[in-house]
Amino acid sequence: MTLSHQPPRQVRFGEFELDLQTAELRNNGHKFIMQEQPFEVLVVLLERPGQLVTREELTRRLWPSGTFVDFDLGLNKVVNRLRQTLNDSADHPRFIETLPRKGYRFIEPVTAVPARLADSETRGDGQEPSPTQVLSETPMTEVRQRRLSLVLFGACLLIAVGLLGLQIRRRPSRNESKLLNFSQLTSDSRAKRGPLVADGSRIYATQLLPGYRHALVQIPEKGGETIPFPTSLKEPRVQDISPDGSDLLVVADEGPGLWLVPTAGASPRRVGTFVAYVASWHPDGKQIVYGTGHEVWTVQKDGTLPRKLLSVGGYVLHLRVSPDGRTIRFTMLDEAHQSTSLWEVSADGGSLRQLLSGWSEPANECCGSWTPDGRYFIFQSERDGKKNIWTLRERGSHSESTTPVQLTAGPMNFSDPILAKKGKQILAIGTLPRAEVVRYDVRTREFVPYLPGESAEGLDFSRTGEWVTYTSYPAGTLWRCRTDGSEKRQLTFSSLRAFLPRWSPDAKQIVFMGMLPGKEWKINVISAEGGAPRELFPGDQDESDPTWSPDGNAIAFGRGPWTNNPEVDIRIVDLNTHHVSKVAGSEGLFSPRWSPDGRYIVALRMKEPRTPLLFDFTTQKWKELPGTNMGSPNWSMSGKYVYLQDWSTVNDRMVRIRLSDRKVENIAAFESIGGLGLGTIIAWTGVAPDDSPLLARDVSAEEVYAFDLEVP
Repeated sequence: MTLSHQPPRQVRFGEFELDLQTAELRNNGHKFIMQEQPFEVLVVLLERPGQLVTREELTRRLWPSGTFVDFDLGLNKVVNRLRQTLNDSADHPRFIETLPRKGYRFIEPVTAVPARLADSETRGDGQEPSPTQVLSETPMTEVRQRRLSLVLFGACLLIAVGLLGLQIRRRPSRNESKLLNFSQLTSDSRAKRGPLVADGSRIYATQLLPGYRHALVQIPEKGGETIPFPTSLKEPRVQDISPDGSDLLVVADEGPGLWLVPTAGASPRRVGTFVAYVASWHPDGKQIVYGTGHEVWTVQKDGTLPRKLLSVGGYVLHLRVSPDGRTIRFTMLDEAHQSTSLWEVSADGGSLRQLLSGWSEPANECCGSWTPDGRYFIFQSERDGKKNIWTLRERGSHSESTTPVQLTAGPMNFSDPILAKKGKQILAIGTLPRAEVVRYDVRTREFVPYLPGESAEGLDFSRTGEWVTYTSYPAGTLWRCRTDGSEKRQLTFSSLRAFLPRWSPDAKQIVFMGMLPGKEWKINVISAEGGAPRELFPGDQDESDPTWSPDGNAIAFGRGPWTNNPEVDIRIVDLNTHHVSKVAGSEGLFSPRWSPDGRYIVALRMKEPRTPLLFDFTTQKWKELPGTNMGSPNWSMSGKYVYLQDWSTVNDRMVRIRLSDRKVENIAAFESIGGLGLGTIIAWTGVAPDDSPLLARDVSAEEVYAFDLEVP
């Protein structure tokens, strides 16, 4: 029997089998879809097994000309993700060998699977053919002659088609704007919050300090040291700068109110006595547009003549007025779905409409601003967990927009873009998000690194303390390994975002919250060995915060505060009978945690004061625990303490409540962790097997960048 001349659809190496058409990777029967860029790198390496593939060649494949990215850093991140997918190691490679400063080489033998066999999932006996069976049907001399050519032909064809699509999607045409050179303006690694504002020589921003305090800073527009901008206001957040550059528009905690802060350093002046959360100057320098939550207003800069323009269903964020003063654009937050979208309205409050309706699902656009001539609108959009800068070309006087053009791409997030005063540069905040888990050492009273090298949150430990499961930050993939870091395995892939995993008592399963793009949170269960996760409750209803009963026969869960359920309570599902029951008296409670001995569930009141409560299964009653404005309850491994985040004091802190006498003990202030807490929803905290507190610390690289912009 001779080998078909069809290009191969699948190739095999080690325990893996890759489908070149669908990007499906199988590992011992487990199937998942590879991410786009790691898949492209893998296929390029498979084209030339045993040969050097240079970094320059891979860079050209991944990022066609006209797309901005930090190429060296970007390629390193892609290859690292590919190695994680293959359970490979750079130090002891099985598949991908690094040739320092040159490139990479695929060192495992590669076997082509003919298309006629790949199209059939099973043979007549119901068994999938092995590589040996496939090759036994073809004379070995012919296999040796054609194996490499088949892999090359099929992979090259796939890459050619894929790259053509990438170039069509990403490469700007001659009539589209693009970024040229870029430069890093700051190097302080401090967390920054937009919007940025600039006056032609300086950039003003809000810096987030330990303890989640806000401060104003100024940065030379050509780059340099980040300098504090002194002000007497409490918790100031810069919003805009007047057209003549004389006054910063600042929201501060007094109210919160709106203030004019002179750039020359004089005392701030309050604008009226109203509440404002966001604001923007009108280009005439005489009026201010501001948002109060669900409403948009205008007012004179002296605080007179306030006028309501409109009310909207979501929260108004990041306002900007067009250079001709005829249009107002703002970001609207849909709190229920945690999505943001761009909207515009005429200056008189009429003709409200969503910008880019249906362009992305779910909508995740934010924080736009016009070029000084009004021809382009620059904004950020988040897709697949990555924030990048896009541009819209305006058409005519009605602000009708063409298809957006992507300006940045890569592992770094870019947010809060603005145009420099002369309009030839984009200024933006660039962030490489990373969380470092730290453990509080009771003896030294210091936080020390835990699970080093992993950007992680949501750690949970098996009952014996041998295994740990966690989710990566910010990607949200689920992992498990031994507590010494060995036997590491990735359990979820593709677009499923995992959160708050919990080991079953027998350490054979993990329950977690999972969310697909545009969907609600669902409770999923997965084998600790991997495989396809299954939803505990199929359907549209959303659930959160799963926690095992100590005997492994039930799971308690809540619904809120980030879910859309009209009812918020705590329920228990019996895994043997599938019967679901509501915990008596749990209305308005969320975030349940089952005690190690099975007697109690601790939970939180959703509405303020966010009090912790304890449900006793023996009495079937709830009792309040000490404290208000608490979050993230966790039992100690011994079951003697409940650890919580406490936001009721001036400085946020971690506390624990001793169950025997309800005594509250202060553990540590967040200021002492050497940075800010970090997490998908709030700063994550947990407890290690020795009952020492754990916390995810923000070690992201966050700086201000400038990009040279070329527009047609």
